[in-house]
This record gives sequence, C-alpha cells and structure tokens, in this order.
Amino acid sequence: MRAIITICVLLGATVVAHADADARARAARAKLVAQVTALAEGRLDAFAVMFPDTKSSAVMFPSSRVVAVGRKAIRAAATEWAGVGKIPTAATVVGTSSVGQRLDSDTSKRASHLVVVNADLDVTVRGATKPIRLRATSVFSDGLDPANPKALASIAMFVSLPTETKDLRGEDKLAESGEFDRFLDLLRVPDLLSERFDAGPGDVVIGTALGEHAAGEDAKKLLDSWHGLKLTVVGKPHVARALDWTYAMATVSMKRANDRPAPINVLIVGYPECKGTCVGTEMTPHVVSLHFGQSR
Repeated sequence: MRAIITICVLLGATVVAHADADARARAARAKLVAQVTALAEGRLDAFAVMFPDTKSSAVMFPSSRVVAVGRKAIRAAATEWAGVGKIPTAATVVGTSSVGQRLDSDTSKRASHLVVVNADLDVTVRGATKPIRLRATSVFSDGLDPANPKALASIAMFVSLPTETKDLRGEDKLAESGEFDRFLDLLRVPDLLSERFDAGPGDVVIGTALGEHAAGEDAKKLLDSWHGLKLTVVGKPHVARALDWTYAMATVSMKRANDRPAPINVLIVGYPECKGTCVGTEMTPHVVSLHFGQSR
C-alpha cells in the first residue's frame, strides 16, 4: 500500500510539473509577442519596463556589440533594435516559436525556472520593399516577484540578422577579453561547449547563417560541426547568474584562415548542475541555448 501511495504522489507531482511547464510556455510565447510588438511600435518605455531594473537584465541587438544592461541602457539600445539605420514599421513572429525549459522530477529543488523562447521575425523596415528576417531569443524566469512567484519576468533578449559565412565582416585582430568565467569560457572551447549542451527537444542552437538553426540532437550535431572554430572572447562580456540559471552575452572574434577575424555577438544560456540541491553557481555548467549573430 505504501508503494502505491508513493507512486501516486510521484505521478501527481509529474502532472503538476508538466501543467506548470505548459503554463510557462504559453506565458513566455505571449511575452515574446508583446516584446516584439512594443519594439515595432516604438513603445520603448513599455519594452524596457518588461525587464527588472537590475544587472541581471540585458539585451543585445544587431546594431551594436555592446551589451545593454539595466532598463536605461535597454531603452537606449532599443532605438536601433533592428540594426543601424533601420526603422521598423511592423514586426511579426513567423510560424510557431520554440520554447525550452527544464522539468525537474522534484520541483522543490528549484527556486526559479528558466524559460527560453526562440522565434523568427519578419520585420518591415521603412524604405524597404520587402520584410527583413531577424531571429530573436528571449529568456524569462519566474520566482523573481515575491508577490507572484509564478509570474515570468524578462531577463534577456538577443536579436540577430542572419548572415552567411562568406558575408561576415572582418576586422583587424581584436584584443582578447581578460575576463574569465567557468560558463563564459565554454565559448573559447567549442568541443567542450558541445559536450555541455543538453540537447533537449526545446534546446536550440542558432548560427550566423540562415540555415544554421536547429533543436535537440540536430542542434548538437550542428555544434559538433563547429569543433574546428577558433573563437576568442573580446570586449566586455556580461554574465548574469541566479541560483538556478545563468546566461552570458558577449562578442567573440572568429579566426579565419584567409581573411580578417569576424566579430560575432553571442548569447549562451544554461544552468548549474544540481547535486541534491541547486545551491551554488560554480558547479558544472549545462547549456540549453546558444545564439550567434553578426555584430556591427
């Protein structure tokens, strides 16, 4: 009888966990649409206020390789979110956005849940005859509002313009960043990055080219194909951490044999491995999302 009760309790917890996950997925998709709509309509204050005004909130857009941290900087960056000189008049999410999140068998282990949404955007720009295609990754977390622990808050957004490898812009060698971090350092070692990628159904890898967009095991294969890349972290990266998640935005310099290095923006999202509890952020990092895009 005790065994039957235990099984029923576990099944009940699993059902609740999946119900909560479905609710988070719906809420995250809706919040991404709200972000895109606010940006397209030029409601920059409304966009910025979606992010908590802390160092854990950041955005990175095709217009700059500087990470905008905090509401004031986020609002300023949003003035050119689609790229330098591009003035959007409309933007829509194309198809169904993908949602990735971790499901714990014991939900009490995590104080908050990381939710990552990836979407393609068609953006109409003033003066252009057809929409441009952008790709967006938005990162959300619950557990940040004591009054409503299940409410999702925007913590990061990364937008890129697909650029084929042959069209990547090059620059003279860029100075390597002196900042080191166990999670950020995965970008310096592509083989280790592939090893630490979870490859769940909603875990996505996006490269600079239009065709480099894959999820799950296909995303891991895409990562494996990049094992020979020579990447150097440059400039000033931004790393944000909570007990249950972490992300980094940075610029990397990709070395090329017969051309100048290409500066590329990157967002990498993950979480620390839990061993009994999810306390501590220096444990083995796991990666659930990676997004590269050509920077200005």
